[in-house]
This record gives sequence, structure tokens and C-alpha cells, in this order.
Amino acid sequence: MMRLTQLWPFMLVLLFTLSGCGTTQPSKFYLLNATGETAESGNTSFNVGLGPIKFPAYLDRSRIMVRTGNNSYKAAEYHRWAEPLEVNFTRVLAQDLRNTLPDATITTYPWRNTKKIDMQIQLEVLNFDSDDKNKARLDVRWELIDADKKRLGTPQQRRYLKSTSSDDYEARVAAMSESMHLDRSWHRR
Repeated sequence: MMRLTQLWPFMLVLLFTLSGCGTTQPSKFYLLNATGETAESGNTSFNVGLGPIKFPAYLDRSRIMVRTGNNSYKAAEYHRWAEPLEVNFTRVLAQDLRNTLPDATITTYPWRNTKKIDMQIQLEVLNFDSDDKNKARLDVRWELIDADKKRLGTPQQRRYLKSTSSDDYEARVAAMSESMHLDRSWHRR
């Protein structure tokens, strides 16, 4: 029978060998991107205030959330947002508005020391994710407010869906970006 002292060197070699197998894959980072053509800019004659934009708490994390069922999500282990999603979403939406409304100055909330806001767009993001079936979803509620703080029409709510042919995260994030731009009529009122 071998003594424990004789097995000790063998156990150390085995421990070091196995510890080398435990490396983790590096995280990948993603950003939403504005889509669409940049329109020719004319004279700036209209000031649009974008915000505030409310986001659900489940999106307040760096890991990308994937919907796995009606009431279930999983957080991607190695796929993360490169910046807070709310900040990225707001910047991309503001850029899309600039592309769509070249004669307008777009200011994001909070606006300070700016010209008078002619129209304000308030948004509440209800859901913004992709699912395990390669479909991106944006559920959003918005209302338009004039310079006198009066509603322009009734608050609106819509669901925007965009499919992707791939289940990789690059494609998921691209589909999420595109879901923000499927129907621009809501910000042309």
C-alpha cells in the first residue's frame, strides 16, 4: 500500500493539469446602431425634446437578456452591452430622429439652457429583447406633448418585431436595432 506522502506529488501534478482546463471564454460587447439614411439638413426650425424615456428594471444590467418563454428570461453569460442599454437606446433613437427630421434640433432629456422645446416625445419601453426563436421585440408606449405642456392626441402603444435568420448575438442585437426603426410614423406626427 502506497503511503500518502508518495501520492502527494502525483496529486499536485493532477491538480495543476485540471486547473488549466478551467479557462473562461472572453466576454463580447455590443451596441445598438442607428439605421436608415441621413436626410439632407435644411434650416433648423423645430426643437424636439426626446424624453424622459423609462426602461423596465430587468434591462438595467450589462448582460443581454434573452426571452425563453412568456414569463422567463436568461442572462447571456458572455454577451454584454458595451454601455447601459438605456443610454445606448436613447442615443440611437435621437440619431434616428435626426435622420428622419433633418429640419429639427433633437435634444435628449434632461434639457437645460436650450431653446424652447416645440414638441416633446415621452416614451416608456415596456419590453426590449430577443427571444430564443430569433425574433427581436420592442413594446413601447409614447405620447407627444406640445410647447404648452398639452398632449397632442392620445398616448400610443405599439409592438415592433424583427426576425433574424441567425441565433448569434451579433444578429440578435442587429435585429433589436432594426426593431426600433420599422415604423417611423409614430415620430412623424
